[in-house]
Amino acid sequence: MINAMITCPKTGKPVPTSIRFGTLAAFDAVILENNVVRCNECGENHLVDNTTVKAFPSEP
Repeated sequence: MINAMITCPKTGKPVPTSIRFGTLAAFDAVILENNVVRCNECGENHLVDNTTVKAFPSEP
């Protein structure tokens, strides 16, 4: 399972988006645009799109 995460621009810490993919290929194929997530680090809303999101494998 691949978790889509962003980096908080204020704190620099990773922030989960609750978006998950079964494979890295599925993550690479999706187009994300105009999505926002409430940051659990700073409390603000941050953009989630293909330029801000990163793939992190789940722990087994």
